Amino acid sequence: MAQGKGWEYHLYPLAAFALVLPTAEIRPALARLGRPAAVPLLLSVALTLVLLTGKAMAVSPAGWERAKADAARRLADELAPRLRPGDTVQVLDTTGGGIHALLRLGVREPTRFLYDFHFFHDTDQPAIRALRAELIRGLDARPPA
Repeated sequence: MAQGKGWEYHLYPLAAFALVLPTAEIRPALARLGRPAAVPLLLSVALTLVLLTGKAMAVSPAGWERAKADAARRLADELAPRLRPGDTVQVLDTTGGGIHALLRLGVREPTRFLYDFHFFHDTDQPAIRALRAELIRGLDARPPA
């Protein structure tokens, strides 16, 4: 969020780090401080973990993981009857479950591309033109089912 990013996967590393960080220095701190400071230190670490966990639970919609898995399963079930062994499927989405459906089915993509938004900006740049050409060559070489 501080960097203007709002997707949940941007926050996972930060959340994991924030939950582990308070516990990292408990043993050295207790060794230096002795017993009288141990109780407040442990209580502050526990309180920090409770508050961060509570915050994470409040901002993370419950069940979104199950919803994603269900979407991937439904998509795989829809695609399976339409595919023959060796068929390829081109997925250009990263969050709708398409890649997970292909993994469930054991189906490959004809190209290395997982999403398409880089094709639509700076279209006059050689790098973008090269990516577009690579996509078309890959689709021509192994047409998706």
